[in-house]
Amino acid sequence: MKTETPNRHQNLTQGIPDGYWDAIGFPPRCVMMSSGLGPASAALIRFLEKRCDSLVYLDLSYPAARQIRQTLRQSETSYIIADPLKSPLRHGHFDLAISFWSAHHSPDLKKLLAEIFRIISPGGQLLLVDGLDRKGTPAQELHRQIHQLSIALDQASNRSHGNLMSPSELIELVQAAGFRELKNQVITDSAKALDAKMTEALRDEIMRVLTKVYPQDLSHIQGGRSRYGKRLAKLTRNLESSPLELHPYVVLHARKPTHSKILPGFNNAVIRQEAAESVRRYRGNSLRKPNGYKLRFRDLPAEFKPREKMVMNGPESLKNHELLAVLLGSGTTRENVIELSKRLIKEYGSRAIAQERSVRRLKETLGIGTKKACQIVAAFELGRRFFEEPRKKTPVILAAEDAYEYLKEMAKFTREHFRGLYLNTRGRVIRDEIISIGSLNMSVVHPREVFLPAVEFSAAAVILAHNHPSGDPTPSDEDLVITQQMVDAGRVMNIEVFDHIIIGDESYVSLQREGKLTGTEDS
Repeated sequence: MKTETPNRHQNLTQGIPDGYWDAIGFPPRCVMMSSGLGPASAALIRFLEKRCDSLVYLDLSYPAARQIRQTLRQSETSYIIADPLKSPLRHGHFDLAISFWSAHHSPDLKKLLAEIFRIISPGGQLLLVDGLDRKGTPAQELHRQIHQLSIALDQASNRSHGNLMSPSELIELVQAAGFRELKNQVITDSAKALDAKMTEALRDEIMRVLTKVYPQDLSHIQGGRSRYGKRLAKLTRNLESSPLELHPYVVLHARKPTHSKILPGFNNAVIRQEAAESVRRYRGNSLRKPNGYKLRFRDLPAEFKPREKMVMNGPESLKNHELLAVLLGSGTTRENVIELSKRLIKEYGSRAIAQERSVRRLKETLGIGTKKACQIVAAFELGRRFFEEPRKKTPVILAAEDAYEYLKEMAKFTREHFRGLYLNTRGRVIRDEIISIGSLNMSVVHPREVFLPAVEFSAAAVILAHNHPSGDPTPSDEDLVITQQMVDAGRVMNIEVFDHIIIGDESYVSLQREGKLTGTEDS
């Protein structure tokens, strides 16, 4: 198939020719497949939220899903799925699937396209945008070389990753997956793909990756600095002094044939209408199949089920009745779990049910069984015991003795626990977090895991601690190396590492007191 190159003056919206958006229209249900976290992806998400009734962002990476949550609004029509294997998408559920600069990330693009074909409805559309292994202007070539370095580091780190492809290779794979009506264009004039603000944001993000992320990756790759160090330094210098544009990329639009089956036993003529209207019509138990049959709970899309929604978006995205539904687990023969939870809160009141301590009274008032009444009373009692403790019990740690007194229970642990105490400016513990369990080494304990809670809870300082199950608190060489690494990272982030406490049977060692709390700058 011939690949068209657009006129240099063609208008682009989100880097995609306007003619493609005219062909796509306003599809009700859209899904973005692992499309990265850059500013262009974020802008496309915001654009699609206005264009589609329902938008799902699908990513295999939990950190990526957490980060993208800052861009994708959480509502009844927008969701994030971090693990599609645990929350499988329904067959024929979407009208548009988008792969945006991510096809080359897939180690098996053929399998990814087959999954996209499965989840979109007959007549549904695929929009695939991906970089090409093609040289362009000097500004574009800089971006391509950075892209190639990213791929090389991923592959050297044994992270699954494909390669940049040619348009003909992509077209062949899309056709093999069953898509038809292919239209594609190669964008070589990418200067108009991003506005000045977005280009600057892209430059800042790439600079952050080159200076903060990739140097850490090199330290975990055997011979990484000798193999990639000079290349990384050169690209960093070039990025500081040279303009940057997206390297040539392809925009590919295709459709799933309208005669494709969706679900056996369903009327295909009404499926698309249901797909377009179900999100807007869904309010509790109001969703119906076209023949008037009331959908059972198991028939609902995964994004409407409280447990799956919690996996996708986290507990904060659930309403009170949905949290109660997760707690109850199942409904009754008369009510599904969502209907039951709504009725319990409506009839009893959310505040009253949280304060109820009598299983008998709850059973009699709401007409539920002993098991569900006990689950409700036990859950709220547990919450009271955890969160109604006086504030004065939150310790203030000003010295190693205070930290040991708070942490000495760790001496009983039979496995190594690496723990972080996050302090405010007055030394009060505002977060106590177990960072890892098991042998302490650099591959397990990464500065990212240590300082993420510090950033999240605005901590001014952190005290690190771990136990030695052997009972001897003498620090090992590995302990000292990890401590040095954490101190260096804390200085970069302006978060002080106050101490590293190593706990034994009846004693402890404070690396700060021993004069071993030093970074590379102090060595």
